[in-house]
Amino acid sequence: MPSYAITGAARGLVYFEFVNQLSTDSGNTVFALVRNEATANKLKELGRHNVHIIEADITDNKALKYAAAEVSRLGGNSLDYLINNAGSSEELLTKDLLDSNGKAKKVVTVTSGLGDLDMTIAAELVTSWTIPPSRKPRAPTEKELEQFKAMVEKFRKVYPDFTGPITPEASVRMQLEVINRITVNDTGAFISHKGNKEWL
Repeated sequence: MPSYAITGAARGLVYFEFVNQLSTDSGNTVFALVRNEATANKLKELGRHNVHIIEADITDNKALKYAAAEVSRLGGNSLDYLINNAGSSEELLTKDLLDSNGKAKKVVTVTSGLGDLDMTIAAELVTSWTIPPSRKPRAPTEKELEQFKAMVEKFRKVYPDFTGPITPEASVRMQLEVINRITVNDTGAFISHKGNKEWL
């Protein structure tokens, strides 16, 4: 039976939804890595025996080693899938968690379409939104607002039927279909929830 480690599992509806959907199959083992177990109430409320909440800040090597040991102990020294939502340290996670007897051995890092450099360049005017000059929050400049409006108009021309965001449930369902289909030939690729480069 497959096992999954999901980083950032308590953050946002989509990341929780990965745990929710994967754990509905009692044959799956799901390791939900969270920064603070005390705030992982939604995960605890699932009450599923196949969900193991493991506290691990992915920026802390010691915490990652503890998480790897827990996954190994609880998962019979095996891990099949690492779904990385937390955005950093995937090399450490891969080294510590996937050096195991897992069958699938897939590492997936979830990002937005703006993580795809090809899409970002093709959209031309979005670099001010994808590569901010600092981490300090600030209001967009007038020029950035104009660029954003131009980008939205381009989306409307390419996707005239786009009506808005999909639900977290639909998003995760589509992402899991893609995760199950990908092979080693897709290594390093940015693939949308539709299994291609279509991000909307």
